[in-house]
Order: sequence, then C-alpha cells, then structure tokens
Amino acid sequence: MTLRALTLATVLALAATGLTACSSKVGQAAVVGSQRLSINDVGKDVKRGTQPYADQQTGATVYPASFVVQAWVEDQLFTLALKKREEKVPVAATDRRSVAALLTSAIGSDATAYFRTTYEKLGYTAAFGALVEHQQESIILLAHTLEPTVAASTLLSDLQSSQALNDNLLKSVTSLGAPVSVSKRYGVWSPTHLALDTTGSAGVPSFVKLGSDSQVTATTTPSQ
Repeated sequence: MTLRALTLATVLALAATGLTACSSKVGQAAVVGSQRLSINDVGKDVKRGTQPYADQQTGATVYPASFVVQAWVEDQLFTLALKKREEKVPVAATDRRSVAALLTSAIGSDATAYFRTTYEKLGYTAAFGALVEHQQESIILLAHTLEPTVAASTLLSDLQSSQALNDNLLKSVTSLGAPVSVSKRYGVWSPTHLALDTTGSAGVPSFVKLGSDSQVTATTTPSQ
C-alpha cells in the first residue's frame, strides 16, 4: 500500500521518473543528496509503542516509521527545489514569514499547534509535526516562486486544482537530479508518487525479517 500524507502534499499529481539502484549503509534510513536520516532519527519522531493505523482518507494501513521516512524525503526534495528556484526568483523575508499565517488561515486554527496535536494523536512526536509543517511551507513557497504574481489565497486554491502548477512543481523537483535512497525496511521509494510503497513486510521490525537491509534508490531525472 502507498502511504498518503494528511496534508497539501497529497494534491500533487506526479508523473513517472527513472529508477536506479545503489548499495546501503548500516544505520541509515534514507539519503537525499548529501543529507542523511539515521534509523535513530526515525525513532525520535515516533512515540514508543505506536502501532500502524488506518489512513483517515483512504483506509490504507500507515506504518508510522515508514511515514516518517517518506515525509523527511519529501521535505528534503521540496527544500532543495525551493533553494534552486530562489537562485532565479528570491523569496522576500516578508513572504517567508507570512506562510505560517497563510497555513493558519487555511486550516482555521494555529498551524503549528494543529500539526503538532494532529500527529501526536497518531503517535508521533512534536518534532515530526514540525517537520510536516516545514514541508508544507516549502511547498507553498516553491509554488510562490512559480507564480510570483498570484495572490496567496489563490495560490492555495491552485495547489489543489491547477494541473499546470502541479506539473511545474514536479518539474522543479525532478530537474534537480537528486538521488534518493531509502532502506527497504521502510518500503520502496516511488518517484512516481513521491511516496513509499509499503506493500508486504515494509515497516515490520527488522529482527523479524529475513535478508539484508539493502536499499533501492530512485534518482529523479528531468522531464522529457
């Protein structure tokens, strides 16, 4: 089953990109470019004893550790894409500060508190809520660099309905050529959906699994 975020990232319509493979390194949950997420780091984002649960929208089973890895990888990719876009379209400090207020307005309550409490109820730590909030802010800011003249309220609407904007967001990520490597214990990274596929034993504790902790790498490539 493919994990789904409970946030704006789920609205992105993503096209397929290429797959390549690489070797794994002990203790690493995921690697994006030069950034690494350790298995210990994953444990810090999930409360002890947290069990898999059903996605509120689809009913699909969500494996908390795998969802943490997916969210971290997505956050890294959108952050890298934003930095690249800012080389051409810098984001003003006032725009950066206004994103939290924009999210708060869209949610209808304080964004930081919303992400923290929403994910804590599901068994994650406050740190994970902060990660998801940062991911959403990066998506909005990236969209802003793609549509700098569009009003903030319209931008949020476009994120949910504009195929053209979604295609441009995808292109901003895939054009990076950033290698993504994820430990198979958490699932298989799908560049098609910017998500982890947790079919089978993904998310099951490593001590009950057979075989090596090898990794599958998805290298994003420019759209043709």
